[in-house]
Amino acid sequence: MITPEIHSIGSVDVFESFKTWQPSDPAFSVDLDIFIGPAGTEVEERFTLYVCSPAWLEKTLEADHIEDGRHMLIVKEFDYPRIRAWIDSVVEDSTGADWDEVAAKLGRYFAWEFEPGTYVWSPAEGDIDTRISGEPDT
Repeated sequence: MITPEIHSIGSVDVFESFKTWQPSDPAFSVDLDIFIGPAGTEVEERFTLYVCSPAWLEKTLEADHIEDGRHMLIVKEFDYPRIRAWIDSVVEDSTGADWDEVAAKLGRYFAWEFEPGTYVWSPAEGDIDTRISGEPDT
């Protein structure tokens, strides 16, 4: 059984600690890059969660009339401890027989960098089993 763990969380939108950061506008959107891998390994892959406020969503809908809500967490305020607890619960509930199963479960909530249909595999990079185990696929 593969158990995923969070290695780190970062954002190109926030240059300070999430513990103290607060958006300057109630209509906010921030992308959180969550680096997750099998527990006990240094291997990780990037999953992204788009966190936004209802005010941001309303503003976006006024301009564009439509917004795809996949991989989006809508929160009234940016409360990092509550957001982190929600992320932790998703990760804890995403165990699987192999990494593909784990990533598919995580991909229901977060945008996975290697999601089927969005990532083009290159033989030079190896496949997911190679990245996870470090052993070449034979």
